[in-house]
Amino acid sequence: MLHAKFVIADRGLGYLGTANLTSWGLQGHIEAGVELTVGQAERFVVFLEQLEAAGLFVSVPPV
Repeated sequence: MLHAKFVIADRGLGYLGTANLTSWGLQGHIEAGVELTVGQAERFVVFLEQLEAAGLFVSVPPV
């Protein structure tokens, strides 16, 4: 099972991987991740925008 996380800054460089974005997640576990180039990050943003436009994201209220 893959539970991916991603970070994209200014539609530019990005990270896609399995690590939780905490110090323990980034340094204390064996994880897999890749750095996205500007072009890859831009295509990923477009893909996410298409998913959102199709109504595939659900808002979850804070707990």
